Amino acid sequence: MDTAPACLTDVASAVARHGAFARRYLAAMWRGDALGDAVAEEAEQVGRGRVMGWVGDGCARPGAPLPSGVPEATRALVAEAVGASASLDLAWIDRHTRFGTAPVETGGDSTDLDSYTGTAVGRAVVMSRGDQGGPVGTTAWLAALDRPGALAPGAPGFTLTVRARLVHAFLRRDLLRRDDWDAPTWGTPFCQADLAFTTAEFGPLRLRHLAETPSEVEALHQRWRHVGRLLGVDDTLLPRDDAEVARLADLHRSTHRTAVTPPRATDPPPRAAAKLSSATGRRAGPRSSG
Repeated sequence: MDTAPACLTDVASAVARHGAFARRYLAAMWRGDALGDAVAEEAEQVGRGRVMGWVGDGCARPGAPLPSGVPEATRALVAEAVGASASLDLAWIDRHTRFGTAPVETGGDSTDLDSYTGTAVGRAVVMSRGDQGGPVGTTAWLAALDRPGALAPGAPGFTLTVRARLVHAFLRRDLLRRDDWDAPTWGTPFCQADLAFTTAEFGPLRLRHLAETPSEVEALHQRWRHVGRLLGVDDTLLPRDDAEVARLADLHRSTHRTAVTPPRATDPPPRAAAKLSSATGRRAGPRSSG
């Protein structure tokens, strides 16, 4: 679509400040994840539990053959995730990463984050609450990422990240079927633009103050760009440095100023859900010695 979702604010000013990137970001408010959505379509035929199991096994045991009955898009998603690490020196990234930064579990929801407060993605999160199929907890996911080797194929952090991509695809499919999801106003739920900003918010926006050397800064950006790719985010939306993080943050915050009225407490949950836990930081530990 050529127009921005109606809920967004200050769109013309954002485009004036950020030009082509702003237009790409606004267009991404209408886009989901083509491969993840194709897997969700396959899951309609074979069952979401089976697809989640196949993807989990494929990520936990990279290189092992998947069963003959695994559909095409599901195979492609596993192959894409495993192959995404090939061009990265994950050991170098780990050596220049400070671990011990995972959030403390508070039992609350992460609605205090900028990406969730008064925004379309915040509404999608609230409307997606429930526990069918098993919740994907943000706190558990961040804890799994907060260790050396977490993003290598086969590691729990890697597998949880790819499974989160599927949860977003399932939730997106469910929300778009609901009469109370107003797409012209809110755009596509769990869209590319929102996922790009949320990745930056959990990554460099939360952790940049811990990176003290140029190598640590570079490792931080490489690490979270990789996380974004594993979540199915378009590479052109993922920031490469501090300036691009600031640009993405300004775009999100200036166009999402309490743009969406929170849903009523009586809004029913969809068939699949992801409960996102609180993301309250704690003091960072030492960098990896690997």
